[in-house]
This record gives sequence, C-alpha cells and structure tokens, in this order.
Amino acid sequence: MIAKTPSAQLYVIFVVLLSSVPLRRAESAQTQISSNANTEGEEWSLDLKKFTAHSSGDVEPPYKLTQQQMEDFEAIMSAGEDMPSSGISYANRSHDAMADEEDVYVAEDTRSFLCLPIMRIFNVEVRRLLVEGELVAVVGDHERLGGWQVERAVVMTSSRWSVQNNVQSWSAKVAICASARLHYRYFIFSVDKSGRRRVHEWEGVPYGRVLEKYQMYRPPGKDVFGLLSHMTVGDVEHEKGWLRNEYAIEFKFIWLQHMKFYRYLNLNRATKYLLKMSVSQNGFELVSGAWRDTELEVTRYAYNRSQFQQQPRRGVPYTAGDIVIFRFTVAVNTRNSYQLSIYTIDGSRVGEVLILAIDLRGTEGVLRLPIQSTVNGYQVGLLTLPYLIIRPLAGAEEYNLRGSFQRYWPMNWPSMDVGRRGAGASFNADAPLVENTIASYLYAHKYKADMVELDVQLTRDFVPVVWHDFGFKTAPRNRYVEGEDDLEYVLIKDLTYQQLKERRVFAIEDDEIYEYTSFNVHNTTADERIFPTLRQVFESLPNTLGLDIEIKWPQQLMSGALESAQTLSKNRFVDIILKITVRHGCGRPLFFSSFDADICTVLRLKQNVFPVTFVTIGSTRLWEPYKDLRTQTYLDAVNFAQSANLLGTVAHAEDFLRNDALLDLGLDLGQATFVWGDDLQDAQTVVQFKRWHVSGVIYDRIDLFGPKRKRESFFNAPELMDIFTRQCIVVGHSNCTSEFALPDGFDLHGKPVSRLGCEVIVQPLA
Repeated sequence: MIAKTPSAQLYVIFVVLLSSVPLRRAESAQTQISSNANTEGEEWSLDLKKFTAHSSGDVEPPYKLTQQQMEDFEAIMSAGEDMPSSGISYANRSHDAMADEEDVYVAEDTRSFLCLPIMRIFNVEVRRLLVEGELVAVVGDHERLGGWQVERAVVMTSSRWSVQNNVQSWSAKVAICASARLHYRYFIFSVDKSGRRRVHEWEGVPYGRVLEKYQMYRPPGKDVFGLLSHMTVGDVEHEKGWLRNEYAIEFKFIWLQHMKFYRYLNLNRATKYLLKMSVSQNGFELVSGAWRDTELEVTRYAYNRSQFQQQPRRGVPYTAGDIVIFRFTVAVNTRNSYQLSIYTIDGSRVGEVLILAIDLRGTEGVLRLPIQSTVNGYQVGLLTLPYLIIRPLAGAEEYNLRGSFQRYWPMNWPSMDVGRRGAGASFNADAPLVENTIASYLYAHKYKADMVELDVQLTRDFVPVVWHDFGFKTAPRNRYVEGEDDLEYVLIKDLTYQQLKERRVFAIEDDEIYEYTSFNVHNTTADERIFPTLRQVFESLPNTLGLDIEIKWPQQLMSGALESAQTLSKNRFVDIILKITVRHGCGRPLFFSSFDADICTVLRLKQNVFPVTFVTIGSTRLWEPYKDLRTQTYLDAVNFAQSANLLGTVAHAEDFLRNDALLDLGLDLGQATFVWGDDLQDAQTVVQFKRWHVSGVIYDRIDLFGPKRKRESFFNAPELMDIFTRQCIVVGHSNCTSEFALPDGFDLHGKPVSRLGCEVIVQPLA
C-alpha cells in the first residue's frame, strides 16, 4: 500500500534515511570497535574487523590491554587462527558465489565462520593457604589455554586475599575466539630453578569445567578450586600432582620401635616427642627458605586427619607406635643431606640425626644412625629409620591434564562382583578352570563378573606375568616325582620368561601332588596356559571386563622374616608394569592394588591416570601380622589411603564379619572399599556385604555364589566404556575412535571444530 497523505510520506522518508545511516557508516569505516571494556568484572568483545591506529585518527580503543594481550589479539585477527575461512575451500569461492549464499552449497565441514575475539576472564578462589612459591594456572583444550599441557598453561594473577578465611582470588584474561566451547581446569604449581613446573594439586577428575559458546557475553562467575560437582569418590575433586621432573624421599616411622636412648636420659616407649626434619648443609640445619628446589610435607595418622601437610613450626608429635611419615620432594638434579631433630614435648632438645646423601642408596633401605647430643656431640641413642625413594616414570612429564581416574568411582555405582583369580583359586581349592589363566577370566566374565582380580610379578628378564605365589614347586624334566621331597621351590624372579614356560609345575592339594605342566607346554589352548603375560591379558580380555591388578611384593613379618626374597628395585618393578598398562591397558576400568604400602605410594606418585588401592589383612589370627603398622588394622589402612591419596582399600572380610561398623571408617570418608577373603564362600555372605554398600566383593566361584538374575556385567554400558578411553588421551595413546571420548574440540564425526587436532591434544604442542 502506498502512503497518500503528506505526513505519511514524510514519515516513510524519515525511516528510510534513519535506517541507512549505520549502513553507510559500516561501508565507509575501516574499523569498528564494540565494547564496554569493563575488564574487571565482565567479558568484552571486539568486532570482526581489525583495529589499526591510522584508521581512526586520535581515537583510542575503549579498553586497556597489556602488551601480551594485544599481541594475542593481533595473532587471532591475523593469519586466520581458528578461522577456516583462510583455507583453500574458502579461497576458491568466487565473489559472486559468496554474495549469493543461497545459490551455492558448501559442505558443513568447509563452511567458513568469522572469529569474534573474546577476552575470556577466568576467576578462581583457592580456599587454602598457599605456601611461598606456589602459583595458580588455568589449562584447557584450546591452544591459548595450553592444550592441556602443564608447561603451556596460563599463569594467573593473585587479585585478592582474605587472611581470616585463607581464601585467595586468582584471575586471568585470555583472548580467544568465541566460536567454540571451551573446556578447562585449574592447578596449583611451583617453578624450580630450571624453569620446570611442579604440579602440587590439580582438579583431577575425568571431565573439566565447560564454558559454552552462548556464555560469551555473560559476566564471568567465580570458580572455587576443586569444586566441580562431579561424581568422584568422596566428592574429592582435587588431588596431588604426580612426579614429572622431581623425585620424592619418604622417611617413615611405621614400626613399633624406632628410637632407643641410653638409660640415663630417662626416656622410654611412653615418652612423647616432637620430631622435626630439615635440609642440612655441612652438618648445619638450613631454614626452609634456603632449601634448593626442595619441599617438605608430613603426615601423622589420625582418622580423617591423615593428609600430608606442611610441617608444623615446632615439629610433629610422636610416641612409639604412632605412624609419622616425612616426604621431601626434590628436583631431579638436586641431592640433599637431611637432619632429624628430636625434642621432648615441652620443647627440650634431646638430640639430632644427620642423614647424608651418600646414605640414601637404591630405592629403599633402613638407616641405622646415631642420635647425637646437641650439647657435646656425644651419642645418646640409636635411630632405626626405613626410607623410600620414588623416581619419576620416564615419559610422565608429557602426561597432560585432560582428565584423571585416580579417584573416579562414583558412589552410585553398584557393588561389583569381582572374580578372585578369575573363576577362583584352583591349586588349593576346587575351581572349574586353572586360576589366573585367560580362560578362567573369560569364564568369570561369562557368569556376569564385573571385574576379575589377578596377581602380577616380574621374571628375571622383566616380563610381567600373572601368578599368585612368589614361586612354585618344580622338578627336573626327567625326574619321576613320588613325594614332596622330589620337588624344589623356585622363585619367579629368578627365571627368565622362556625358562618359566619350560618348567614343570606342581601343586599339592590334600596331600596329593598334581602336575600342571601340560597347561604350560602342550596339549592345551593358549587361553588355558599358565603364566600369561600382563600384555596378553590386556589383549585377550574384553574391555568390558574390569581388572583388579594386584602387584605382588614380599612383606616383612613381625618376627623380622621376609615372606620371600626380592632383589628388584621397586621403581623399576613398577615402571615396567605401568608402561605395559599405559600402552596396552588404558581405556578400560581397572585399578592397581598391593599388600605393600610403599608399592601403592610408588604407583600413585608415578602417574596421574590409574587408581590405586591398598590391600590389608587387618586384625586376623590366620597369618602372622606384618611389621608395617599400616597393614595391621583397617583403621590404619584407611588412614594410609587418605594420606597417599588412594582410591581406597581392599580389606579382609574377617574384620567386618566380627564388627560391620568398621566399614563406616572407609565409607564415611568416601573411599572405595572392596572386600576379599575365604569367608566369602557362600552366596548369603556375598549378598550381605553388598547390602553394606561395599564397592565390590572379591570371591571365588562366581558361577556358584554370584548373582543369578544379573542380566549383564556393569561395564557393558557403551557410555561407561567411552568414558574410560579418556585414560588413553591423557597418557598419549589414542586414535580418537570413540565418539563419546573424543578430545574436546571435536564433533561426533571426528571433525575438528577448532584448529586443534587429536595429535595436538595428546602430544606436546609445537
């Protein structure tokens, strides 16, 4: 309809003129900036065109940027970072085709998009007191957030500090295109004198934080370090870092008696002491500020207060029978001497012990050193102190912060059915198949086992094999065996893998001697052979069958005797098993376990992916107790799991059948609690433990005592399996084939939505 009245015509002309003004300005202006530039409290954006000084005369941009931030912005706007429009498919399109988008079809993965630069603002509160030298960083799946790499993460700036609440605010501003979702997380670190970053704590959960595209203009909220609302065990969403370019030394008060003093001092087992450790130089104690690339933490076991923390100024209270562990973390190129100072509880100095660097040899040992008076230097007593040295795993410095499963065991998961040695122990009990064989594991899986438990140790040529005992009974090939006297006992560690496969194997059950050589040499399928390697287990079992990999290591008994001999280094022992697991076992539900507390510590500190549990016999009359106090009661096992940042414990069922309230010690701390033992020999007892909400029950003969109405094992769910493939991404072994577990920045078809490729995310960025 055409306006006929003069007033209507004037109104139409006015509207047309008004609407043409911004269009003419857009055509003539060389640059346009749209921003309120409140960088203190809000995100800000820049328009699509690049700002140049000569284009606007004396006009200055309404924002304040540092030189580095301006360089980041310039880099985004130049060369098409995050902008596929600079690609060949975009360049080949004619001007006419670009002007008429409706007439030209462009494939979805080649369509161009323009970069809208956003100054992303990250704010986080750290609700603990940071020590001198600790910093906070943000890392994520974008190149400008470091691509999950520790060394490339963005260091944040401390902005506000509340002394009363020990709360410190940190922030960072990063120029990033607003065209894609961001995933990120925070971590606390320090820098050694070589410029390498040491991760102290990080938000170690499978999934990080998310910043969606639609949040580009939303004022940034304030994150709280370690609070991500994920379903981790005990709602713990931050954890200790792993060893990258440093090693750890632990000095352990874990026996009933460590110090003996001359009688004239009137000190006895009931005396209360204060223990304080420091770095020593030339026999003199150094103040902590003078330590070279060395940090000290200490734990004194007490229920729900066993975490490692900074050493108190006066020292740590200690009475004979307490468990106290000092842990020094030291740069790999640094060697220290140490000093232990001993005081009475009223502060009187009893003496000191000097530990020289030359005294610390190998992976572990027991120091026997004089306690010397600080007055005249005379010896006043003797200290017996075990120590442990944990060295970094080769390649662990390249592990990224994409995710962690160290404490991933959601509390709403059901109690797992775990097949002990597969279908059950066979050499001293009745089982349908030989224990610890692939056939036995598959049999348990057939009867709906969620997981299987297996035992791993190393041969003389460092091949991880599956076998329960530290050795076995054997005889020469041509010897006729009439009785037990015709057999000899050999250790796995003393045989190469080839020799192991060639040996005759005997077992004694009910005074009868049975030979299992045929299962090792001939007349059997590959799945039925004994001594399978750990790699064969990974390659033969479906990923839907979870694994409890128990690392075998002989323990010292209360009498002082050893369960068995072992001459290998714990560092090398664990390194080999971890490397096989990283290469062939990632991407499936599994956790490590061990009766040896130090093995658990080594496993935990060497990597940032796989969870670790502590196996304990607790209070029992079935076996002689171990000398290590951490193994003797379920309470101390729970305390150890908390101090070592473990997933939880694998406890002996006998304790709980006498007093089921003990279970609450672990469950109330949110620890995963598995149970094992010969008491689990009937379906009723298995069901009873499930009613007590344990994380899993490890028992024999799942075909007899397992659930009858169970449809399938828990990990058969494809979504769960896809979650676990993130393990491979963290350690750098992933082909990104799982659609649910693709690195952030990819769509479900594997097409990158940013410039980051899969290889870039799982490997160091160039």
